[in-house]
Amino acid sequence: MTPLELLLSKLPDAKRNGAGWSVRCPAHDDDQPSLSIGEGDAGGALVHCHAGCTPVAITAALGLQLADLMPQKIESPPTRKPAKPMHKPGLTFATAAEAVAELERRKGPLAVMWNYYNADGEPVGMVVRWNLTNGGKDIRPVSRRPGAIGGWTISAMPEPRPLYHLPDLTARPGERVYVTEGEKAADSAAGLGLLVATSAGGAQAAGKSDWTPLAGRDVVIVPDADKAGAKYAAEVSAILVKLSPPARVRVIDLRDTWSDLPVGGDIADVVDRGEDPDAIKTKLAALLTAAEPEAPAPRPPAVERFKPFPTDALPKSLRGFVTELAAATGTDPACASLTVLVVLAGAIGNRVAAQVKRGWTEAAILWGAIVARSGTAKSAVLKLATRPLVEMYKEARQQFANDMVAYEADSQRHEVERNRWKDAQKKGTGPSDPPVEPEPPTEQRLMVSDVTCEKLGVLLQDNPLGLLLVRDELAAWVGAFDRYAAGGKGSDAPVWLSFFDAAPSMIDRKGAAGTIFVERGSVSVLGSIQPGTLRRVFGAAERESGLLARLLLVQPPTQPVVWTDEELSDATATDWANLLRALMNIQPGTDDQGKSRPRLIPLAPDAKTVYVTWHDAHGREVADIHADDLAAHFGKLKGICIRIGLLFACVDAATTGQPIAAISRDHIERAIAVTDWFKGEARRVYGALGEDDEQRDRRRLVELIQRKGGTVTVRDLQQSSRLYTTADDASGALQALVEAGEGRWEQQGPSARGGRPTRIFHLNTPTASTQRPLNRTAAPTKPPLAGQGTGSVDVGAVDTGEADDGDWGEV
Repeated sequence: MTPLELLLSKLPDAKRNGAGWSVRCPAHDDDQPSLSIGEGDAGGALVHCHAGCTPVAITAALGLQLADLMPQKIESPPTRKPAKPMHKPGLTFATAAEAVAELERRKGPLAVMWNYYNADGEPVGMVVRWNLTNGGKDIRPVSRRPGAIGGWTISAMPEPRPLYHLPDLTARPGERVYVTEGEKAADSAAGLGLLVATSAGGAQAAGKSDWTPLAGRDVVIVPDADKAGAKYAAEVSAILVKLSPPARVRVIDLRDTWSDLPVGGDIADVVDRGEDPDAIKTKLAALLTAAEPEAPAPRPPAVERFKPFPTDALPKSLRGFVTELAAATGTDPACASLTVLVVLAGAIGNRVAAQVKRGWTEAAILWGAIVARSGTAKSAVLKLATRPLVEMYKEARQQFANDMVAYEADSQRHEVERNRWKDAQKKGTGPSDPPVEPEPPTEQRLMVSDVTCEKLGVLLQDNPLGLLLVRDELAAWVGAFDRYAAGGKGSDAPVWLSFFDAAPSMIDRKGAAGTIFVERGSVSVLGSIQPGTLRRVFGAAERESGLLARLLLVQPPTQPVVWTDEELSDATATDWANLLRALMNIQPGTDDQGKSRPRLIPLAPDAKTVYVTWHDAHGREVADIHADDLAAHFGKLKGICIRIGLLFACVDAATTGQPIAAISRDHIERAIAVTDWFKGEARRVYGALGEDDEQRDRRRLVELIQRKGGTVTVRDLQQSSRLYTTADDASGALQALVEAGEGRWEQQGPSARGGRPTRIFHLNTPTASTQRPLNRTAAPTKPPLAGQGTGSVDVGAVDTGEADDGDWGEV
C-alpha cells in the first residue's frame, strides 16, 4: 500500500478535487472540506490544511506517524559505482525528485532513500543509497537550499542538520528516544514501535546535527558493535549531557544479549533475524535496566570578574611605556603588559636562561595572545610595541644587502685566484692548498610573521639566539600547522611545542634538501585572536597537545572605541627602543666548539625560598582543578613564573648597567604577582570557553554595567542594550544578578524638585586579591640604559656554567 493509499483508507469521505482529493480535516472541527491531499513527485503523500493544522497534528489524529506519509523505500539489484564526476558542482534542481533522478541517471536505480524533515514537517533533505557489487554501499545526500533562493542540490544539508524522524520527536515529547547509528538501524528500531532518531552524515558527523530536541529527555543510545560505534555513542553522549536541561542518557551494548552479533552489527541485524518483536523489546528493556546512566556535564562556574593588571609589579622602567601604550591605543593596560612581556622575551631569546636547580632550567620564551573582538585596537598595540624591531630589521636588511655586494666581489676574486692556482698546479708551482672560499653572509633577524615551519628552522640556524613570531591573527598561525601534512593532520605542532622550551628539533619535508636540525630553537609567539575564533581554532587536538596551555591569555571586557588625543611620546618610544637594543646586546656563553649557548642565571637563596613556597601552594591549587584544560595551563605557569622573573632581572641589568648575578627576591616576588594575575585571567578565559548561553549573557551584562561605572538603573539598561526591550526584561536581568550575589539594589529618594524614588543597581565590589604584598626595593626614576650601540651587558661576575644538552625543561 502506498502512502497515499494508506492515507485515503483512513479518510473514506475524501472526494476527488482536480489532481488530488479534499476532505474534512480530522485535526479540528471542520464544517467544510479544508484538507487537501495529493501525491508528491517521489511517491509520498502530501497534506495541507487550509485552517492551519500541521501535518504532525493531522497524522496523529488519524493514528498515523508523519513517517507513514514518506515515500516508500525502493529495493533494487546492486549497482556498480559509476565514474565521477556525477554532476556539475552547485547545480540546482527545482524539486527533490529531479535531483534524485539525476543521481539515478548517473548511478542507476537507487536501493533505498531516507527523508529528513524539519520540525514543521517540511522536507529538507534526503540520504540516497546504492548497493555495490562488491558488497559495499554508495551514499549521496540531497538537500533543499535555504532562504529565498530555494531549489534542491546534491549536497549535504546545511548545519545544524535536523535529526532523522524529527517530526515524530516533536509530536511525542514525553516518550523515551532510542538513538541509533544510521537511518537503516533507525527504521528497524521504529518498526518495533520505538521512538527513534539518528544524525545525518554517518558516525563521524554527530556534532553537525541539532540535538536540542532531546534536551531533558530520556535517551537510549544503541550504537553499532564496533569501535566506530563506541566512539559515536561517546560523542553523542557528551553532546546530550551538555544540553540545557541535560538529557538522561544510557548506552546499551547489543552484544551483551546477542553475543553472536558480528563486528559492526546493529539493531537492524537483530531485527532481520526474524525474532519476535515483543521479545526483542523485552531484551532491550533488560539491557536498559542494567545500563549505567551517563553523568550530566557539570555546570561550569560563572566567569570571574576582570581584575586590572598589576602594572606596579612591572619594573619601573617598563611602567611608563605600558601606561602610554595603553592610553595611545585606547586599550586596557593588560594588553600592553602582555605585549611588552612577550617582546622582551623575544629580544632576550637564547642569550640567558634561568637555572632553578640542577636539571631544571627555564628559557626566556613566552607565548601570548590578546583575546578581543575585531576593531578593538589590539593590532595597534602590537604595531607600536614592535616598531623598534621593524626599524632594526630594516637596518639589518640594508647591512645584509651591503654584505652580499662585498661577498659577490670576494667570490669573483676567489674565482680568479682559484684559476691562477689551478694553472700553477699544472706547472708544478705555487702553494699546494687552494685559496680559501669566502663565507656567504647570513641575514640577522629577530622578528618573523608569516613563515613556514621549515623556513623558520632555516632562520633559526642562521639566528641561534632566537626569534619572535608576531601574527596579528593567531588563527592563521595555528591553521598553517597542517599546511603540508598528509591527511590534514600535521607534524608542525610537535616542532612548535619544542620551540616553547628551546629544545632540539628536527624538521623533515618531502623534497627538501635534507633534515633541518635546530639544536635550541628559541621562539616567542605574540598575536591576537577573536573570542569565537579561539573557541573554534583551539579544538580538542590543540588542547590535548598542550598548545593552548602554553599561551598566556588576556581578554579584558570590551570597551567602546573612542577618540583619544593621547600619543606615545618620543622620549618613551626611544627609551623602549634602547631597552630592546640593550637586551639584544646581552652576551651569551659559548661551548667548547665556540658556539653560543645561554648563560645560566641562578635564583638567589632568598628568592628560591619565596618561589618554593609559592610553587607548593600553586601545586596544591592545580591538584584541585577538575577541568583538564585549565589544569594543563596552570601546570605551565610554574615555569612561566621563573621566566618572567628572568625577564625582570634582564631588564634591570639593561637599565642600571649592573651585572646579572642572580634572579633576586624582588624579581621573583614581582613575577609571582604577575603570574597570579595570569592565573585569574586564565580562569576567566577558559571559563568563557565553557559558558552556556545564560552565563554568557550574565557576564556580558556585568561587563556592560562595569563600563557604566558599576551602577545602572532599569531605564539605563534599556537604553544601553537592545537585549532588554521592556522594563520587565531589564529589571529581571538585574534581579538575576542580585540573586547570584553579583550586585544589590539601592533606593534613591526623590530629588529636591520632587519626583518618584529611583531604584539603582550596584555591582558588588570583587573580592580583594589574597596575593602577598610585594617587598620591593626602590628603582631609579630614570636610569641610564646600558649596552647601547655596540656595547654589551655583563650577565654576572660569577660564572654559573653553561647549559648541558639534558638541562632543558623541568625534570
